[in-house]
Amino acid sequence: MNKEHEHHALASACEWYAILNDESVSEKDKNDWHRWLNQSPKHGQAWQRVEQAGRHLSGLDPTLARAALNAPKGMGRRAALKKLSVGLLGLFGAGYLAQSHFAKQLSFQVLALSAEYQTKIGERRHIEMATTDQIWVNTGSSLDIDPNGHSHKLYLRNGEIFVKRDYSSQQPPLLIDSAHGRMTARGTRFTVRSQFQDTLLTVFDGTVEIETLDGQKQQIQQGQQARFNAKTIGPRQAAEKFRATWVNGILLVDNWRLDEFIQELGRYYDGEISLDPTLSKRRLVGSFSIVDIPQTLRAIQNTLNVRVYQRHEQNWFIGSA
Repeated sequence: MNKEHEHHALASACEWYAILNDESVSEKDKNDWHRWLNQSPKHGQAWQRVEQAGRHLSGLDPTLARAALNAPKGMGRRAALKKLSVGLLGLFGAGYLAQSHFAKQLSFQVLALSAEYQTKIGERRHIEMATTDQIWVNTGSSLDIDPNGHSHKLYLRNGEIFVKRDYSSQQPPLLIDSAHGRMTARGTRFTVRSQFQDTLLTVFDGTVEIETLDGQKQQIQQGQQARFNAKTIGPRQAAEKFRATWVNGILLVDNWRLDEFIQELGRYYDGEISLDPTLSKRRLVGSFSIVDIPQTLRAIQNTLNVRVYQRHEQNWFIGSA
C-alpha cells in the first residue's frame, strides 16, 4: 500500500470508527461500513489498525473514555467522535502507534473534546488570570488550566496560545504541557502551537525550557523558536513575527507564497477558500485581517491583480484576473 492510498484508507477507517461508536448509528450506517470494508483488502488492514488504536482507550483514565465516548448523543456526539478520529489519524501519520508515548498523545486528543477553554474556528479568546499571567487562545484551540500552588499549569490540548508573564513576578515557574512534552517559563512572552505531529515554541522575550516526553531538554532564548516532538527537539531558528500578531487580529506576511498564505488564513475561516494552482507561487507582503476574511480576500485581489469569486456564502475561489 503506497503512502497516499494508506492515508486515504486510514482516514476512511477513522471516520467509520467514529460513526460506529455513536449510539445513534443506524442499520444503514452498518451496512455501508460492511460495504466499504469489503471493497478492498486495504480497507480491512486500515480497519484493524484503527480498532487496535481504539482499544487503547480502555487503558486510559476513565475521564478520557467519558470525554470521547460519553459525549452528547446524536449529531453533537458524532461530531465529537469525528474530532477524535481526526486526532487518531494524525497519530497514525506521525507513527506514534509504535511508540510508548501513544497513550499520552491520545489522551491530549481525547481531553480536547471537553477542555475548559475551547475556541471555534475564527474565534480568539483572552484569559486574564488572578496571577500576573495573561493568556490568549487562538482559533480552533483547546486549553485546560490547573492551579499549581501560587501559579498555574496549562495543558494545551491542541491549537495555539500566546502567554505573557510579568518579569517582576515572584511566582513559581509557569508549566505548559502539550502532547509532546513540557515547557517551563518565568518572565517571558511566547507562543505555543501544538499539532498532531509536533509542538512549536516561539519566544519573544525571556527564556523558555523545553523537555520532551523522552527527557530531552533545550533552552529557547528570546528571538528563537523550535519544534519538538515526544523524542527530539529540532534546531533553533529565528522567531517568526507573525506567530504573535494573531493576538491583534492580524496575519503579518513577509514574501509568502500565495498558497502558504491561503493555508494559514484558512485556519481562521469556517468555510472554504480555494486557489487556482497556477497562482500558488505568487508572492505576498503586508498585514492582513484574520477577523474580516472577505476584506482580506479583496485586499489580495487588489494587491496581486487576481480575481476573487464568491461561489456561495462560505465558499471563495481565487483565480486569474
